[in-house]
Amino acid sequence: MSDLKVVLYDDAEQMRTLEANWIALTDAVPTHSACQDFDFALYGWETLPKGPDVKLAVVTVWRDEAMVCAWPLYSQRKGMVTVACHLGSGDLHEYAGPLVRNDDDTMAVVHAALDALKTVVDVVKIYNLHAPSRTVEAISSYAAPKRGSTTTAPVVSLAGVSDWDNWSKTMSKKFRASLRYYRKNLAEMGELDFRLMVGPDEGVRCMAWIFEAKREWLVAQKIEHSFFLNPQIEAFFMKLSERALRTDGRPYGVQTYAMTLDDKIIAACICLNSGDRIEYHTTTFDPAYGLHSPGSLLIQDCVMMCIDRGVDFDFRMGQSSYKSRWSDRQDRLQNFNIAFTPKGRLAVTVEAAQAAVHGLRVKYGPRIKALLRRGRTEA
Repeated sequence: MSDLKVVLYDDAEQMRTLEANWIALTDAVPTHSACQDFDFALYGWETLPKGPDVKLAVVTVWRDEAMVCAWPLYSQRKGMVTVACHLGSGDLHEYAGPLVRNDDDTMAVVHAALDALKTVVDVVKIYNLHAPSRTVEAISSYAAPKRGSTTTAPVVSLAGVSDWDNWSKTMSKKFRASLRYYRKNLAEMGELDFRLMVGPDEGVRCMAWIFEAKREWLVAQKIEHSFFLNPQIEAFFMKLSERALRTDGRPYGVQTYAMTLDDKIIAACICLNSGDRIEYHTTTFDPAYGLHSPGSLLIQDCVMMCIDRGVDFDFRMGQSSYKSRWSDRQDRLQNFNIAFTPKGRLAVTVEAAQAAVHGLRVKYGPRIKALLRRGRTEA
């Protein structure tokens, strides 16, 4: 095994010099998420609210002058504890973790990265790693107090599927007929199109439309706390939407697609173009066209795009009913909070207790409230 060299980058300009090596590493990891891309990390840092306690903390591991691990992180002081978190949009539902070559010394590479982290932070938070994997095994075996949890993501298995017609036969006749019916109705209203929206004109137009439509929906639902009300997250995705297509034809990790009717956007989505899948990050539609199910048609277009690319379609976290109608498997995701110091251990223990209390409230709260209401009624 070759010697490993660990370098921690805390300066944005130095981080920019990593782009070529980072892209080469991404190309070498067929299961990478777009959330681990260089651009995702760079724009994450540029849009992250800064303060005296916020620092860049990108961990890299090198073997024979080749980058074998890139871990996009930043650190932030929270009370008495310094915490390292994924460098991205700020959404905790991202597939976050170290980008590591899957080879015989993955264990040593991940442990070396964690050893470097423990010199600068008390706790590191790692979100939604696909399991099982060598990276998850390496993190699990690392000698430090940790709290783990799991969740799942519904996925449509499409890799190796030849075409839409063959795949759709696995769905019910009613399902297929409804898609044909809604598409026919919309097509009769005008020119119906599904296309990539990119650049300072179309990309910005589409991204702004998505956030505005989501905010209107939140107001209608009387929801006051959401991903779409976070200025950092909006700024992050707006910056990504401004980019023109790459001159070398390489796709960006974050892409925005729209369903248009006579060039009017009636549904749109943010997709993450990851190694072995397309992640369906965000979607919304114009409620004026709700009776024609543009959201379902948008998913159909994305599924057809995945079939063309030979990748799976990943709905990411959440078990909404519309996801169940399309998906055929659940991918397991692993989370870790790792403590490096006594202060970090206390923080992780307190957070675990808080999570347990929240879980009990979610599970038993409605029952207790129902019993209390019944008691008041009987009294």
